[in-house]
Amino acid sequence: MLEPQRVREALIRALPATESLYRAEIPPHQYVYFPPSHIKSLYPEVLIVVGMRGAGKSFWWAALQDASIRRLIAQVDRFARIEERTEIGIGFGEPLSPGQYPDKDTLRQLLKNHEPRRIWRTVVAYALFREKLPPVEDWEERVAWVEGHPQEIAHWLDEKDRELQV
Repeated sequence: MLEPQRVREALIRALPATESLYRAEIPPHQYVYFPPSHIKSLYPEVLIVVGMRGAGKSFWWAALQDASIRRLIAQVDRFARIEERTEIGIGFGEPLSPGQYPDKDTLRQLLKNHEPRRIWRTVVAYALFREKLPPVEDWEERVAWVEGHPQEIAHWLDEKDRELQV
């Protein structure tokens, strides 16, 4: 029988060096574990995952950005509905990336003049169709452009949706 102290030491050595993936480090494959309670959060149609601190939100935010981890998930659990070819777009997170998504202060400012849905639609539009959109960095200008061109955005989103259904 093992002594409790030796078991504790072995467990500590087995844990990852970082306590949190808050800074978006892609986790090594040996730390990828998804309990049944996490499967719903891996469904592509679930856009927002809510959970208490330490529940795994940041872990999955980082892990799903890596194609090899998506492949691993697809191989291990067919119910997760994640494939290697699944496209991942980041709409908010750490570290800051103001070209991809607005930070907290920018969001606060945008919410004074725009509905949350319009802001989110702009983040999605710039993630999917950057080459078709005006090359502006200012989020206020981006949201205004998307709000002013709803039919074009709807058409592009519909095309993308049909492309992904194949």
